[in-house]
Amino acid sequence: MGYNSTLLIHNDSLEAIRRDLPGWWQQVEHHIQEHAWAGRRLEQRASNHANVSQVVTVHHADFHSLIIAGGGYASVVGRYWVGNQGHHRPEDQLALLQRAADSFGYRLEPR
Repeated sequence: MGYNSTLLIHNDSLEAIRRDLPGWWQQVEHHIQEHAWAGRRLEQRASNHANVSQVVTVHHADFHSLIIAGGGYASVVGRYWVGNQGHHRPEDQLALLQRAADSFGYRLEPR
């Protein structure tokens, strides 16, 4: 399955990205390769915008990431190995949320 990358794009920067598409994409490719080793969020520039997008996470496809996006940024809450088990069914999503809660010292229980 290889590796997956998550990229957050700021919609209000789409015009700036379009004006500098080759330069922006070159940064994205470089940051995806760099992120795999650095393990940190890397922001891209385009035209006169300093932060038009960011590479949030790069990980093997057997790992699933829980990501919170908002306020112009995205944060990885947790990264969990699940093999090739999917995350499309509600019970799979709940299992990932339970693992995240456990990593923060909490337990999810039904109401």
